[in-house]
Amino acid sequence: MPPVLKQASNSVLNRGIKRNKVLRKIISGGQTGADQAALDAAIKYGMPHGGWIPKGRKTEKGVLPSRYQMEEMKTGRYSRRTRQNVLDSDGSIIFFYEKVSGGTKYTWKTARKHKKPFMLINLCELPAFQAVSAIWSWVCENSVGVVNVAGPRARKSPRIYEAVKFIVGCVVLLAVCETGSNADVEKTNPGEVHHQASSFPKTLDEAANRLISELPHVDKIVIANMEVDDLEPVHMALKGLIRHQLNLDKGNPGLIQSCRDATIEGNLDKDGVPTVVVHSAWEKLRQNEALRLLR
Repeated sequence: MPPVLKQASNSVLNRGIKRNKVLRKIISGGQTGADQAALDAAIKYGMPHGGWIPKGRKTEKGVLPSRYQMEEMKTGRYSRRTRQNVLDSDGSIIFFYEKVSGGTKYTWKTARKHKKPFMLINLCELPAFQAVSAIWSWVCENSVGVVNVAGPRARKSPRIYEAVKFIVGCVVLLAVCETGSNADVEKTNPGEVHHQASSFPKTLDEAANRLISELPHVDKIVIANMEVDDLEPVHMALKGLIRHQLNLDKGNPGLIQSCRDATIEGNLDKDGVPTVVVHSAWEKLRQNEALRLLR
C-alpha cells in the first residue's frame, strides 16, 4: 500500500468523535419525498420512527402504507400535522434544494415561532458527507432525541428521496453504533445488513472495493476531488455502514490484520478500521481520472 495511506490513516485514527447518547427516534409528516425517505432510513436500520399525518393517512400519492407507524390527526390539513411534528420533536432538520418553499418553509417558520431547534440543509451547497457530519454535531450539541425531518415532496423534487435517505441513514447508523444497539439493527432487517460470513471482505483491498461499489456515482466524484484533510466527514458518515457491511461488530480478524499491515498502527482495533478503509477507497477513487474534476 502506498505510504500516503499510512500517513493519512495515522492523522485521523486518534481523533475523537463526540459520542451521541441521545438520538432515539425519527419522525416526519409521512409525505412522499423527504418525509418518507427519513422514515425508510429509520426502518432500514432499526431506529424507532413515527410522526403525525393528516386524517386518512393522506399523501400526494394516496393512503400511506401501513408499515409506517404514524398517528393520524383529526383534520386533513397538512399544516396542522406539520406544526404538531415540530412541537413533538426536540428539533427539526429541513432539507431543500436552492430555496425553502411551501410546506417545507412552513416547518421552518413554525420552528422559529415556537423557538424549537432547527437545521437547514441546502443540498445544492452541502455535499452529502458534510451534511451528515453537520447534522451529527447539531444533534449531539442540542441533545436532540426525537428528530423531525422535513423537505419537499417527490413531485416537487424528484431527487430529494435518495439524498435524504442516504444522509439520514448515515446519521442513524452513527447513533446505532455509538449506543451499542447493533443487535437491534440485525434483528429488524437482517436481509439488509446481515450477510453470510464467507461474503465479508477479508483484506483492505477487498473492503475498499466493496465500499466503492456501494457509493452513488455523485459521492464517488465528491470523494475523488477531496483533499486528505477533508475526509473526516466521510469517515463519520460511513462509519456505521462500514462496520455492518464488513462484519466488524463480530470480529473479522483477517480484515483487521490487513488494515494493521497497511498502516503504522500495530494495535489498530475494529473501531479504527473504517477510517483505513475510507482512505484506501479515497486513494482508489483519486486514481480514476474520469472522476477527477479539472482544476
